[in-house]
Amino acid sequence: MRRAGKTGGTARIVLGPPTRNNEAPEHMNHKHRAALHALFAHPISSNIDPRLIKATLEELGAEVSHGSGRLMVKLNGHSHGFHDTHHSLSKDEVAGLRKFLTEAGVDPVKDYPI
Repeated sequence: MRRAGKTGGTARIVLGPPTRNNEAPEHMNHKHRAALHALFAHPISSNIDPRLIKATLEELGAEVSHGSGRLMVKLNGHSHGFHDTHHSLSKDEVAGLRKFLTEAGVDPVKDYPI
């Protein structure tokens, strides 16, 4: 049950789940959706924060672990590793993450619209 707003001084109650125009998964916030779309943008960006990508991957349900200066990511039976850096991801790392996410079945345009 959720409160839909006030009408004439009394609260109106609407039963059922909230509805939106875009029936997208609700578990990913806008910041993470934008980061996911940045990975798939053309031309490839070299200005993507790896901490934001790590958080985005975790929102997707990926298992992220640290090892030997690398982040190891497992998602939907696929795995990928990239440098654990405090600087922006390189274009090669972005391309690798893009390929990994595609193989893992992630389609940001279809599954996570902005």
